[in-house]
Amino acid sequence: MSFANIFDRFWWSLMLTILLGLIWLKFVDPIVPCWSIGLIFSVMCGLGFFSFNMRKLIVQQRLEEDLERKAYEELLRDLKKGDA
Repeated sequence: MSFANIFDRFWWSLMLTILLGLIWLKFVDPIVPCWSIGLIFSVMCGLGFFSFNMRKLIVQQRLEEDLERKAYEELLRDLKKGDA
């Protein structure tokens, strides 16, 4: 997990937050004249998007580490047998 991956997830969650806020102000605010609810809604959606993507990134990293560890153990086992 690199800083670039984390920043990418943060950047797109920020873009989603801004987009939802603008959509709220354009279409929903004339009907429900309370911008604080729109702000809370857009921030919560952005945080949810960020946390969901970070969880996917962490699971992917763990799977890659497990696969690498298993491949290394298999290689060592083959080297001990003399098959490699």
